[in-house]
Amino acid sequence: MTEELKPNDSPKIPFGLAAAALISAALGCLTMVVAHQVAVQSKAFSEFTTILGNRISDFINLGSYSGEKTIGLLFWLISWFILHQFLKERDLPVMPVLMIFISLMLATTALFWHLISRRVCDFQSGESIHNREFKLMKNLSRQKPQNF
Repeated sequence: MTEELKPNDSPKIPFGLAAAALISAALGCLTMVVAHQVAVQSKAFSEFTTILGNRISDFINLGSYSGEKTIGLLFWLISWFILHQFLKERDLPVMPVLMIFISLMLATTALFWHLISRRVCDFQSGESIHNREFKLMKNLSRQKPQNF
């Protein structure tokens, strides 16, 4: 009358669906960081993200921050839709997907980290961090000490 269920009798769900969700979420996070770095470097992009953030209702006026997050959100949703369509029927191995996810999240974290993001900004502007610190120390040495 009743059949016993065995662990292997359950329908197999392809891992492609979870892979699409994981990778798209990490891509969305990385996009937010890149949008932030570009907004810091480019006044035109910062103004664009400010306008984009102000167009969305219920956002507090946060300047370019809300626009940067909107760009990340849109990229996440679009990449999730595209990856979902390509990977929905595929059964992917877990480890490569997790390695891609972890790599993207480490890159995101590294770009948020002030020491690395400062060096990226310095590299883009063409001024080395040592040159800037040297100029700062030179200016400080010229100042007269203040008596308290």
